[in-house]
Amino acid sequence: MFLDESGDLGLKGSKYFVVAALTVENQNKLDRIIKNMRRNKFKKELKKSQEIKFQSSSDALKIHMIKKLNEVPNTNNYCVVFKKKDYLYDYRYYKKNKHQIYDCIAGNLADQITLKEDMVIRIDKSKRKQFLREQFDSHFEKKLNTNNRRIEISHSESNA
Repeated sequence: MFLDESGDLGLKGSKYFVVAALTVENQNKLDRIIKNMRRNKFKKELKKSQEIKFQSSSDALKIHMIKKLNEVPNTNNYCVVFKKKDYLYDYRYYKKNKHQIYDCIAGNLADQITLKEDMVIRIDKSKRKQFLREQFDSHFEKKLNTNNRRIEISHSESNA
């Protein structure tokens, strides 16, 4: 499973904060799609980018990637969209609790997911401090319906 966010939790900036997850049975198929895009059809567009940012990608790249992802068997997508203006009205509260807000949103995503097999969960490393990552992992795992499956959570840079 790959988990990443889009937007920001700041009071200004994006209107929405999105947390999404993609589960894939065979990561090699996903890696091959990206590798082929970088080597062939979108070589020029992706030449200088370490990470593919959907927002700044061409429509052709977006359509191609979605079509290719739809061809990968045994994948599932999950998403939570957080409308910031409905919740982030108290700046003092937000400043003090932004990590818990993030964890709560990701927990809402985890509520949607029921595992059918053991899972490695790779999360974009947005939390720099170890204790914050451990706090996140604990909350996410509690909210996830693991079906007594083993999980391994790792935090890494999204371009890695």
